Amino acid sequence: MQKPTVIAATDLSRRAEGAAKRAALVCKNVQGSLTLVHAINLRFLERLLVGDRRNRLKADIAKKLEGELKELGTPGEVLVEIGFPSEVIMDTARLKNPQLIVLGDHGEFHLKDVLLGTTAKHVIEHAHIPLLVVKNDNEAPYKKIFLSTDFSDSSRRAIELAATFFPDATFVLYHAYLVPGEIISARYGFDSEEVDKMLEELRQEATEKIERFKAAFSACNVSMQTMVRASASPTESILEDSQAQKADLLVMGTKGMSTFMPLMVGSNTDSLLRHGTIDMLIYKA
Repeated sequence: MQKPTVIAATDLSRRAEGAAKRAALVCKNVQGSLTLVHAINLRFLERLLVGDRRNRLKADIAKKLEGELKELGTPGEVLVEIGFPSEVIMDTARLKNPQLIVLGDHGEFHLKDVLLGTTAKHVIEHAHIPLLVVKNDNEAPYKKIFLSTDFSDSSRRAIELAATFFPDATFVLYHAYLVPGEIISARYGFDSEEVDKMLEELRQEATEKIERFKAAFSACNVSMQTMVRASASPTESILEDSQAQKADLLVMGTKGMSTFMPLMVGSNTDSLLRHGTIDMLIYKA
């Protein structure tokens, strides 16, 4: 049986080293192999890389990455290619068919720019492969994982993947169900007793749904608690509650950028990827 493969993309920055270390931990959990990939971006270097300089630079970077891979103590290989980072990552993914792609959110391609059309946005849009965005330098195994669910198939698969990669963590299965802000907070012009009854019915419905959803993961043999919340802005609630729970990984499923981005970027809320402070695992169906 072929070992699982994890791709870690690096721009040689310190934050990218942290992402590679996280990728190595994942590999150890699933007894997989790690591919470290670096793209020499001609956008910046085309005028300098003439003659034999390209081959020499590729060889030098490959040697550096081989040393890094050895230090990580994980079986695998390094790939150094010339091209735009997102294209190199995608080509490598097609070649290696990995179970996971790992990216750091700082370095040459900061994630605040990523969502506007660069590396990670392109990968999220086009790669039907789970993506782990590493925001922190903490090299310890994940202890608490926040599983935000809408009960979709992509959400279920994201949770199953997290349970496979991080079986020793504690899981919080979370659902923020949408309720208009006027009802949650001010209740302008509404009968208080009637509103309370409606809110309780919604809470009970959400609780029943999440408990049924949780039951589907009994075979995963992980510790999982549930949490539901009425929210006028699910994105803000996810950010607030994942931080309150002291989670170190947020897990979400998405059907693609067309449905992912409206949740992430709204007129009254920050995007999870832009402003979240914990690592994020994205599964795109």
